[in-house]
Amino acid sequence: MRVIPCFFCAARILACARVIGILGISAMSAAEPALPATGVAPAAPAPVTAWNNRRIARSSAATVTPADNGGTLALGGKTFYRLTFSAPKDYPPAFAAVVLNEDASRAKFIVLAGGESFYLWPHQAVTVFNQNNAWQTMGRAKWELPTGPFTVHTDFVHGSDKYGEADGLETGSGALKTVNHALYFVNDQFCWNPDGATPGPGGGLQSRLTVLMAPGSTDTQYVHYAMHGTRGAQGGAALTIDLNRGTLASPIKQPALLVWSAFIMIRNGTLTAPKAGGIDVFGGGRIYLQDGITFGPIAEGNAHVRLLPGGYVKFVHDYTIAAGNPKGFHIQNMHGTVASGGSITVTIADNVAFQYTYFGTDLSYGNCGAMSVRLGGHVVKTKAPVYLDGNSVLCGSAKIPGTGSIVAVHGGQAL
Repeated sequence: MRVIPCFFCAARILACARVIGILGISAMSAAEPALPATGVAPAAPAPVTAWNNRRIARSSAATVTPADNGGTLALGGKTFYRLTFSAPKDYPPAFAAVVLNEDASRAKFIVLAGGESFYLWPHQAVTVFNQNNAWQTMGRAKWELPTGPFTVHTDFVHGSDKYGEADGLETGSGALKTVNHALYFVNDQFCWNPDGATPGPGGGLQSRLTVLMAPGSTDTQYVHYAMHGTRGAQGGAALTIDLNRGTLASPIKQPALLVWSAFIMIRNGTLTAPKAGGIDVFGGGRIYLQDGITFGPIAEGNAHVRLLPGGYVKFVHDYTIAAGNPKGFHIQNMHGTVASGGSITVTIADNVAFQYTYFGTDLSYGNCGAMSVRLGGHVVKTKAPVYLDGNSVLCGSAKIPGTGSIVAVHGGQAL
């Protein structure tokens, strides 16, 4: 993505100085101060530091100097290297400079002493400024990939997965070390370009990224590619949806929450979709239902929780069923896995009806053995509380609420 430095000319900056300090400009009141009774004029304001776009070209590793104040550090050289900002105390208090990566094919690594260092990708620009003796930045962003084919290189012998040592845009020492790291690196640093209508070297195609190993090489780091392995969020427990006692609802024929190939936790609110179901999870998706969850109305033939092939749902805390549907299900498990963590209490908040409270088929597995039900005087009316088909297995089936007999056919096992 081409990031254009968003600055005004020095004259306009001076005009704005009365409102707020920009790039080291001191704020002043809208009205000029009156002369004191002695008739002596007040002291002149401190000198203004403004971006003057004075070009300071660099083509290899360098350290920014105090004399670069107000200029544009234009980074070229068609190679990956570091630009270092030393400790802020070594620069003027109002120091500011624009850093521009002029290269089209290689990133640069901006090192901020005492601050967060970062990659500056092709054609990106950023402002680095000294604020209260600490480095701050404006304009940082992920890199929007070019359209069409694009390659990130790995080399297990010569490459590096250490942050800031390689950009992956070249072979050899410019490559990343492992395929596993490369997959998470590109998700952390890049945005795919979906605009197939944009003219460019990609011929109007959206981004197509290839992670390319060095020819004939061996990468002994196994690849574990999953959303819950994202850099900085390993394990997936870093992301929770907190409904804050509100409601997540869908007014159309889509579930309130659909998770595919991802890991997410949700808590403290109501899930409802009167024209569909509450939750759909499939394709390796994992949902952990935390405290304070209530299930509301669902549509005919749908479920509060539906698992399709590869889906996983874990009930971690107590939850409530506030509504049902006589032609629907509480849990519909089709080749997925349902688990309960510890002792779980299900509270029935009203008279509800389901076709089956739990419906399992296609080699699905459920474990509700740690679950207990608090009816509170309410009735759960069903054709049968549990229906298992196609070698489906359910542990703790006797604890599933509803009227009628449990049905297990074609290899289904109700334990």
